[in-house]
Amino acid sequence: MELKFKDARPEDLDNMVKIYNSTIASRMVTADTEPVTVDSCKKWFFEHIPGKRPLWVVEDQKGTTIGWISFQSFKAARHTTPPLKSAYTSMQTNA
Repeated sequence: MELKFKDARPEDLDNMVKIYNSTIASRMVTADTEPVTVDSCKKWFFEHIPGKRPLWVVEDQKGTTIGWISFQSFKAARHTTPPLKSAYTSMQTNA
């Protein structure tokens, strides 16, 4: 399966929230116990900056969003690097 990584756009946030909320019930990847909303994630979304603190969506060959990856700022010595913060995938992918 060929995957495409691209900078997330505001119109991707709905699918990103759906994917995140699908992980809550398993209690394996988040401490959240209740679903989040698109509105509650907007501030977080806009804190990401392509090239500095990226937020990517992952698409399959059909252009369907099947996951997303976020980075957080991390300052070490004189360099600021964006370590991987989160990676979520949809459990409903058709490979």
